[in-house]
Amino acid sequence: MKKMLPLLVTVFGLPFLLVGSDLKLEDISLHLSTNASIVWKAATNDLPKSYGVFTRAPRFFSPNVISNAILLASFPLPRAIFASTNILRLQDGEKDRWSRALNVLPESGQIDYEIRFDSGNPSGVPAAEEVSKRAWNYAARFEIGASELLEKPESRRTNRCDHKNTNQICSRRTFLTRKVDGIEMRDFGFGITIGGEGQIKRFELLWPELKLRETHVAASLEEIIRLIRANKAAVLPNENEPDYFARVKTLAKTKKLTLTKITPFYAEGRYGEPPEKQLSKLISPMVELEGRAELDDTIVDVRLLSPILTTDIARFLKQEKD
Repeated sequence: MKKMLPLLVTVFGLPFLLVGSDLKLEDISLHLSTNASIVWKAATNDLPKSYGVFTRAPRFFSPNVISNAILLASFPLPRAIFASTNILRLQDGEKDRWSRALNVLPESGQIDYEIRFDSGNPSGVPAAEEVSKRAWNYAARFEIGASELLEKPESRRTNRCDHKNTNQICSRRTFLTRKVDGIEMRDFGFGITIGGEGQIKRFELLWPELKLRETHVAASLEEIIRLIRANKAAVLPNENEPDYFARVKTLAKTKKLTLTKITPFYAEGRYGEPPEKQLSKLISPMVELEGRAELDDTIVDVRLLSPILTTDIARFLKQEKD
């Protein structure tokens, strides 16, 4: 049984679909000249002074959670359900001749369901608010408290029909992001896609057990700025960006960088390190920096990725000296 991929694949701690590439962090980082200025205008009063680093462990889903997942997928309930480390798969056909399938994977803390072939029915697709309401209700059935989740506006999506010459909506989707100590844990949480006549097309829960491994002090603003100047802050790609690398190259001409927002989050793996071949056991913090880059004749928005732990930044700065 293959692991359900997160919404984005992490490479070098960067959400970017380049698995297996030979990229180095410097290839996707912002390169500023020594004359470029960095101005910090991002509010930091509410940022934590320290962050935990976690390891993931298997989650033993309760019989109630497994029962609700089976009912949500519209499969008949077995006579008895027990919490177990065993994989559970239900499908409506033998071998590869199935159209609907439900997987319960305790090792990765995952439950997912999908309809293999979508008829593309645009009739009766619920509004975004209704999809959101149902997502929150379903999350409660998986024994997840509302305080453990957040729904970001960009998590609400519409899927157009595949038919030619049509602009009709055939399904809507939302994703409720998990929170750890009040901080979002990107790509972890509960997502659902609902199509015509309110039919559930897909849902996925990625909710591993977390164990605190260690706690570290948060980096100062000065340390983050030093990291940026050391060419270790990755440039985040824009959605559906046609030529990401050309933009990274152009940003090297920045005369002034103004940072306006800092957002901490948790993600799988560790910043600056290639992803593990198997399921990553480490969940670590980093930050997204938003700002404006002033070039010779234009001002562009830019988003950067940076470590937030003093220990991580020290590791990169030491590499720079060596």
